[in-house]
Amino acid sequence: MPNGITEMHNSTLVQADKPKNSLREILIIVFFYIFVISFLYRVQLASGFNILTSDRFDGIIENSLLEHWYNVFRGKSSWNTVGYFFPYSNTMGYNDSYFLYGVISSIFRYLGIDLFLSADLVNICLKTIGYFSFYTLCRRCIGIRPFFSVTGSVIFSLGNNLIIQSGHAQLISVAFSPLLAIFLYRYITFLYSGKNKIKTILFGCLSGLLIGS
Repeated sequence: MPNGITEMHNSTLVQADKPKNSLREILIIVFFYIFVISFLYRVQLASGFNILTSDRFDGIIENSLLEHWYNVFRGKSSWNTVGYFFPYSNTMGYNDSYFLYGVISSIFRYLGIDLFLSADLVNICLKTIGYFSFYTLCRRCIGIRPFFSVTGSVIFSLGNNLIIQSGHAQLISVAFSPLLAIFLYRYITFLYSGKNKIKTILFGCLSGLLIGS
């Protein structure tokens, strides 16, 4: 790439990093985050989580896979063999892996929360990751103004298709997309600037790990 184009590209990338979050902006972000979560999980919250997301089909499959990873982290199961395919082994590839879900769920399980409630808390965590990472992508990476960044985060979190299909928790993994975009953006930024090889490697590795996970 010609030097002039490279310099202009680097300048554009650097400019997008300048915005700083004011207290007012932070309060607005948090307010709309509470609104999003309260709207999405209004039934669960109103019932004290006596009513949970999903059904007796995909929901049970998800819960069994989350419990599988919890057992793996406790050294009680082989990572690549899911119990409900017994007596067959090496069956992890027969369904969604839910690995990242399992990591989050295991934290709640270690805290003594039952597996069904843990699954809904995982969904809330994923929505949280999606909301804040989308805002960060818009505001810090692209340089979009706060109002439009928050609006984008709300729209991204309240996508109609995801609400309709909320019983299929594997679809919520789209929440990782803006986080991946941030990692890739940072990787490309440092790669083009050539000023910080450690961060270049770090964000390149984070991008690869997230894609693989």
